[in-house]
Amino acid sequence: NRKKRLSHPRLIHASMGAAFSFPIIESDASEAIAWLKRNAFTIIATETGAPLSYREASYHGRVAVVTGNERRGISRGWQEARNMSVSIPMHGRADSLNVGNAAVLLLYEIKYQQQQVTR
Repeated sequence: NRKKRLSHPRLIHASMGAAFSFPIIESDASEAIAWLKRNAFTIIATETGAPLSYREASYHGRVAVVTGNERRGISRGWQEARNMSVSIPMHGRADSLNVGNAAVLLLYEIKYQQQQVTR
């Protein structure tokens, strides 16, 4: 449910050029959820109030990560479809991370765990 066109300069800048080298598939949330479920993905949502830390979760098999913006979080459809919610523990005064930074932490943890299985 994007808010900007795929060629918007902010999106291109935020992707650091990856928008030119990775395939982008556009769909609405219900279509994406149906495809993920049909193809046996575990849907993991990031939510600030989730009791499970992203470091404690298991990310084996096919995993789809859903992140929302700092203000509104994920949509109701994704909340209902998720298999698990994880949070990133915060220390000090900050109560959340930029969504891009949060996604990077989670994706690196997933990559780390999945590499451990193949070794």
